Amino acid sequence: SATQVNAANRIAGLGDVDLFSALVDATGAIFVYASKLDNVTSDPSYVPSTLVARTQQWIDGVGAVPGAGGTFFRSNLSITNRNASPAEVAIDYVPRGSGVPAATQSITIGAESTRFFQDAVTELFPVVGGAGTFILRTSTATPVVAWARTFNDRDLSGTLGQFIPAFGTEDLIGAQGAILQGLSESGGFRTNLGIVNVSAGAAALTVEVWSRDGVKIGEKTYHVGAGQTAFIGRVMLDVSGRQDISDAYLRLKASTSNALYAWASYVDNRSTDQTFVRPLPIE
Repeated sequence: SATQVNAANRIAGLGDVDLFSALVDATGAIFVYASKLDNVTSDPSYVPSTLVARTQQWIDGVGAVPGAGGTFFRSNLSITNRNASPAEVAIDYVPRGSGVPAATQSITIGAESTRFFQDAVTELFPVVGGAGTFILRTSTATPVVAWARTFNDRDLSGTLGQFIPAFGTEDLIGAQGAILQGLSESGGFRTNLGIVNVSAGAAALTVEVWSRDGVKIGEKTYHVGAGQTAFIGRVMLDVSGRQDISDAYLRLKASTSNALYAWASYVDNRSTDQTFVRPLPIE
């Protein structure tokens, strides 16, 4: 069975607070997630309990940057140290289009503690700004859990955004490829694609668009330099030339195994609400 606990902080006796973490103990096998909602827009962020602690990880699609139609995007950043000793975390910021970090910040997270940045790029890298990628590194003794949320900041009208989990080397696209599913290109929705090359050499990603009926309707290869990222707006239109594709998926084939990561952002054209889509490996 399943149950839902509303206002978990109040149930735990904490009252109203700006930020908190939840530690859940159980006597049986359970799965737990949190849904963090914007009180103005009701936009939820899904935070699962299965996020992995790592000593090296990447978060792409973060920034402090204006977007189309008067939008402005910012990124939260959450880093949790579940260890019994403090964690020293080095955070590199690689701007989009660059292959090397523009700046690095070092922060300390106390034992069994969390650091949360409301506007991470502005707070940590105010001189750099723009859009890019975080690379987080710690010692082998203190892996940390990290995630971000990139959102359209509408001031008093609230926020609309997407939860972005960090990824590690185990998430890179292997020899069999990967898929990104449940995507559309239409008057109502559009799909953007992010590609990250974590390797020391150039790599290419071949993107195929497949319809919900299993028909291949387009193919295009994107080249990404060493350590660089690429962002393709309306990728299904770019690959196929069509603007009327619903419930489709992308099949991804990397030129080099375990060098690339790719993700999709499924965007509501009217509200700008976004859904982050992770790659599923083809076994």
